[in-house]
Amino acid sequence: MKKMHEQLYYHSNMNIIQKGCEPPRAYFIPFSSRAEAVENNRETSKYFCLLNGEWDFCYFESVSDIVSLSGVFNEKINVPSCWQNTLKYDKPLYLNVSYPFTVNPPFVTGKNPCAIYRREFDVSRETLEKKEVFLNFEGVCSCFYLWINGEYLAYSQGSHMTTEINITQKLEEGKNEIKVLVLKFCDGSYLEDQDMFRLSGIFRDVYLLYRDKNCIKDIKITYSLNSDFTKADVTLDIKGSEEVQKNILLYSYNGDTLIYSTLSTENSLSFSVVDPKLWSAEIPNLYTLLIECGNEVIAQRIGFWSIEIKDEVLYFNTEKIKIKGVNHHENNPFTGYYLSYQAMREDLYIMKCHNINAVRTSHYPPAPQFLELCSELGLYVIDEADLETHGFSFSHGDPSFLSKRQEWENAFIDRAVRMYERDKNHTCILMWSLGNESGFGENHREMANILRKLETKSDGKRQRLIHYEGDNIYFNKDNHESDVGSAMYLPYNEFDKVLRDKDYLKPFILCEYSHAMGNSCGDINEYMDWFYSDDRLLGGCVWEFADHSIAEKSEDNKIKLLYGGDFDEGLNDGNFCIDGLVTPLRTPKTSLLAVKQAYKPFEIIKNEDTYSIKNRNLFAPLDISLKWVLKCNGEKIKSGKETVIIKPSSFINIIIPSEQVNGETILSISVLNNIKTPWAEIGHELGKTEFILSSEQAKQEHKLSDKKIRFEENIRYFRITANKIVYIFDKDFGSLRCIRIGKEDVVSSLFEMCASRAPIDNDRNIVAKWEEYGLFDAQQQCEFCDYEKNDESVIIKARLMLGGRGKAPILFANVFYKFNNSGIINIKYDVNVSNHIEWLPRFGITFEMPKEYEKARYYGYGPEETYIDKHDYCFLGIYEKQLNKKPLYVKPQQSNDVYGTRWTSIIDRRGHGIKIYSDSPFSFRASRYSQKQLSSKRHRYELQEEENVFVNIDYKMSGTGSASCGPELLEKYRLTEKEFSFEFNISIE
Repeated sequence: MKKMHEQLYYHSNMNIIQKGCEPPRAYFIPFSSRAEAVENNRETSKYFCLLNGEWDFCYFESVSDIVSLSGVFNEKINVPSCWQNTLKYDKPLYLNVSYPFTVNPPFVTGKNPCAIYRREFDVSRETLEKKEVFLNFEGVCSCFYLWINGEYLAYSQGSHMTTEINITQKLEEGKNEIKVLVLKFCDGSYLEDQDMFRLSGIFRDVYLLYRDKNCIKDIKITYSLNSDFTKADVTLDIKGSEEVQKNILLYSYNGDTLIYSTLSTENSLSFSVVDPKLWSAEIPNLYTLLIECGNEVIAQRIGFWSIEIKDEVLYFNTEKIKIKGVNHHENNPFTGYYLSYQAMREDLYIMKCHNINAVRTSHYPPAPQFLELCSELGLYVIDEADLETHGFSFSHGDPSFLSKRQEWENAFIDRAVRMYERDKNHTCILMWSLGNESGFGENHREMANILRKLETKSDGKRQRLIHYEGDNIYFNKDNHESDVGSAMYLPYNEFDKVLRDKDYLKPFILCEYSHAMGNSCGDINEYMDWFYSDDRLLGGCVWEFADHSIAEKSEDNKIKLLYGGDFDEGLNDGNFCIDGLVTPLRTPKTSLLAVKQAYKPFEIIKNEDTYSIKNRNLFAPLDISLKWVLKCNGEKIKSGKETVIIKPSSFINIIIPSEQVNGETILSISVLNNIKTPWAEIGHELGKTEFILSSEQAKQEHKLSDKKIRFEENIRYFRITANKIVYIFDKDFGSLRCIRIGKEDVVSSLFEMCASRAPIDNDRNIVAKWEEYGLFDAQQQCEFCDYEKNDESVIIKARLMLGGRGKAPILFANVFYKFNNSGIINIKYDVNVSNHIEWLPRFGITFEMPKEYEKARYYGYGPEETYIDKHDYCFLGIYEKQLNKKPLYVKPQQSNDVYGTRWTSIIDRRGHGIKIYSDSPFSFRASRYSQKQLSSKRHRYELQEEENVFVNIDYKMSGTGSASCGPELLEKYRLTEKEFSFEFNISIE
């Protein structure tokens, strides 16, 4: 007698993808009434039975350990979820490129963990007599075998594609039992090498559908618009329900008017809609089509739009659209690949709130309700096949290894066909994508051929386009399967090549760009400027929406967010999965704010006497209020509000009154939406613009005291006393050591030069060079120190060097401290950077203050963290912040800096402390979390508030960029100067 595992062989037979399953079909749920169908809440349908919840669970380290299906189910697991997220079964494994097993297709070698899921459900006699029962799995990774009441029924693979199984013949009246054996790997795993945690289980909804015996099996809706969009000719093709009368009803885009109805037994019907209201991401008009057949009412939402390519330009509803998109993985730190309906909606609300208009479903079809929401809320979608073979580039030196092999053709085609058939009626889909990072081969060509065939309408045209980034000059010299040119992380110096190169004579999209790992997206404006520079450029999708992480709750119920390498799992790719615009818990990062600002639907231009406000929307008017504030030296002197309505692609001019004032004059304009939306209330900020009208900064006067300055010297220190303030200067280090008022130390450490930062993820390609320079253990050395004094001031001069142990000097500085008798210090660094240093992450000074100095008040870009290459989501102004705020990033790194600072005061609760100010803007950071701690800790939850406040005053901090997986930081955002001066003042508050 064969052992159990010897009977289970489909998962290692590449010629078997499914057994006992229904043909793929369009997603829909039958309802019992029109009202329910229009509302489209599937859980209210009496023909729908959700099987989510607690299932019996039995885990095995290897499929060969299974003796029988009648094992002891002594564990429970929630469905949907992934079993690794429990941190009890198997280990979460994050890999970017490599396969998690020996690459010997189609075989998966070594242990193959698996689990048996079990649950019961009731079926009535009436249901068995009148209905057929279909079991639906929307997502199971990687494959599964199904038993009903102990009898084997079906097998399926293809993790992110729906499987439907008719289980009617195996059912009994009363209680029935489902058993599902889920394997971690199968031969299909070779096609699912996506950059994500490799998780397993039943991770999407499981449900029963109770269908009429002669029910509608499938629906395909196509339409053609005439040239002036005054008529849409709709064709409805139905499978199943032959000879059964069907009542077809179409309701208007706002749902309140019946505009078409007919009774027919035909399965192919055509009708016209006059003057259809078109669908777009800006105005997502959807019509509701109801099909009444037998006891069932089926709803499909239809949106009308047109797409065509002329002269290498893509036109959507005759307009040259821009994709302002993001890549979206389905991930949740508690449930793995499972996103609830509410979680999907919240993700999309975040996108819409931040001006994102498109989603690439990286790198697989999403849950079908996600696409319903995209159609409803208005997001363009690139629907991507569940296909990636990136690991072959490492194992075999060729990512096209499987793409070129005929024996894998059916598996490739299956993933295209099942994606298309399920999603074909979703309005939001503009393009089908053939997958991701799988090189290029004949199998992709066959995928494209069958998608073109399936998409071709009766008029010979296709509704949607085909996308595949691998269909480019590197893998496919013909470059003709994809309708659009596509690339990832294009270097800035190749921007012009795209527009000149004959191989790119197509509309062009960056399907991935501005990699959002950690403190990132400093280059988003460079890309957006390029997208708007040429009509052929479609835009792009930022990588990616959310960090991937596994959550662990500690004994005190605190959440620890984990990533690759945290599970003793061996081969992994570390924190490369922590690469989103939001954290795993969906807290927005400043990268998302930068994207929102770059994607804003307006542009404001200053003219001589007016301001032009342009509506960048192509279809929707802007009904907005411009809330403006005129400031002088950060203080408001005048404000106002202008309410305007601007037609699509139009502009208006307005006058905003100004004033002649002495000092830095700034006009800050916040653009607020006057329309309530599902994702935001009236008054939601769409974006902002700021103009520096006068850059003349107010000069700080240094009034001298009538008292003499006191100077003392011993072997190690200078002691300067002025206006009851004591300054201790360390001659050995050539720097200030302490500032004391009475018995209180205001500054409690050495003023040290600092040229390093806690590496951000985008420093990953340069950090080795910085280590080679000795930046991270650099020490300050004093070569010379002297002074001169009179009754009013003391001037100390020092020659300093900064360098690492065993390394050549990084830089030299001539430093001048001038103490006047009123207690103000003027400090100047004349810096010479050594020639072997390519560029520095920063230059400035760092010192410590007691923790009682808990607040910073400053005039700079705020209130969020800001940098030289990402700060336009903040206004210049006067702000306050608490210094014990814990940095946000899952993997600690440089954060919470303030760019463009004019002055800052580090103060205690009484308002006492120090003020630092300069005639030239500088950057600063003040925090209870030191650079040393941010550099050494791997996780945010490891960070501990420290005893002192750590202050950095910087001449310049280099930008953030997106070089973790993208082009190097632009030179204009680097600290590359070999000679510069940095001067600032310190006073006591």
